[in-house]
Amino acid sequence: MISLLTSLVVVASVATSATPREASGPIATTAPATQPIAAPVGLTWRLSSSLYPGGIDDEAGYFLWLRARRDLWAPEVIQSAGLLGAVYEDLVPANMMLAWETEPFASRRLLGISRVGDEAAMRSALALVRKRLTAARANLADRNADGLLDTAPDHALYSTLSSFTTALEAVWSQGQDESALQAKRVGVYTLAVLLEHQRKDVASAAMLWQAVLYRQMGRLDKAFQLLPLATEPVDGDARRHQFFARLLRCRLVADRGGYAAAYSLLLRIERRIAEWFATEPAYSEATHAAMLIRLQVLEQWRDTLDPTTETGEIQWCNKAAARIRQALSTHGNKTQLLRLEQTIPLEEEGKRQEA
Repeated sequence: MISLLTSLVVVASVATSATPREASGPIATTAPATQPIAAPVGLTWRLSSSLYPGGIDDEAGYFLWLRARRDLWAPEVIQSAGLLGAVYEDLVPANMMLAWETEPFASRRLLGISRVGDEAAMRSALALVRKRLTAARANLADRNADGLLDTAPDHALYSTLSSFTTALEAVWSQGQDESALQAKRVGVYTLAVLLEHQRKDVASAAMLWQAVLYRQMGRLDKAFQLLPLATEPVDGDARRHQFFARLLRCRLVADRGGYAAAYSLLLRIERRIAEWFATEPAYSEATHAAMLIRLQVLEQWRDTLDPTTETGEIQWCNKAAARIRQALSTHGNKTQLLRLEQTIPLEEEGKRQEA
């Protein structure tokens, strides 16, 4: 039997130029657990609609289409790959749900523009994935009662999906108590093996979500060690996850007080986007995403300044933010942003890459 995992299927030093001074004092390598960033007001931020099929122009319609697509496509994928056994009847839909149906919530979370209801919707989606994985696990255990479960070819797919699900459950876990922190530790651990996956898109997704967990835990040092430098080239097959990883690195620089450095890094990223996303609409959407993070960094920076002694710095931040808003306002009141498209890689992509 051919394994579905192989047959199917995202800080360079900088000059701060003419920006205000950075926060003084030593640079921290750890930080308090971070909270979701509020989206800047004054503009309407929207994930790219370029992946919507014809006749669909909103997210509600897209979700209905995704679910219908899963119901139709999952049996075809199983049959075309020659996959037998009830386990794949749960694993293939689980993979599709995890890749597609969690993606809007994941992309908005990474961009800092989460909507009311996103957290609950993501947890609900992950609960459905977990239910599928639990059924798959039971089928695997029944078929491998002789103790060879871990060597079964379809166990690789189960293990990959389970690891990603555990990590994403931890990212969206509620509370800041010890149990939530332990869930994040487990999520970090489960992704470790996937960092060395033979497929770059799987490894890049694992890297991104592990870094998110480290940031939530306040382990900025670990996240920095994991993420690539912000202006390093991105890999074509994994460029979306790798692009978001570079934006996350800039957030980490700001988290530890390096606002000017983060701002300058984001400018450098914007100048390199044409190399990474050469065609429209991805080029404009990636540029908008980097500009959004730059605007968030400016507002985060401004809010740390003392209005009685640092008025000049506050004015500079406000003027820089106004320039970004003015540039984005040319796109109307809805600015479309690059999205992951898949929270984790869909195994059909692996099939195409190996063809």
